[in-house]
Amino acid sequence: MSEPRVAGARIRAGYWEAEISTGSGAIPDIEILHLEKPLENVTVGESAVDGSWPVSAPIPAKLLSDGVQTFVVRDRKSGARLSHFTIVTGTPLEDDIRAELDLLRAERLRMGTFDDNRRHHQAGLDPFRRIGFRLDPPGGDIGLYRE
Repeated sequence: MSEPRVAGARIRAGYWEAEISTGSGAIPDIEILHLEKPLENVTVGESAVDGSWPVSAPIPAKLLSDGVQTFVVRDRKSGARLSHFTIVTGTPLEDDIRAELDLLRAERLRMGTFDDNRRHHQAGLDPFRRIGFRLDPPGGDIGLYRE
């Protein structure tokens, strides 16, 4: 039997919702863990399509605090990880994202263009010997021809 698959996952009104396909038509037996502790009130609805089941779980407000919170969805019988979702919250996030954007912006300004780089290093390139050559590839399709 194949492992259940999670599709269409989203968070809406404080609930994580998804469709879980078992392929066999069996009701999925899943658990959602946060810091290795299972969430309560995970519900599996009635199958609207053979082998696909709507699943929802409330995300308790007490679990949401500044920083990154990761929830793992896994098959209770096999322990296989089926999916995960991450919630990032809080003022530190704003600072982190702004700092990261500033860093990316600064790196981009420092990098400039390829021509800026060439001009900067031009003096160091003059001592190198230059060997000219002419590239004259065949005009038509030669396939896998080898000499």
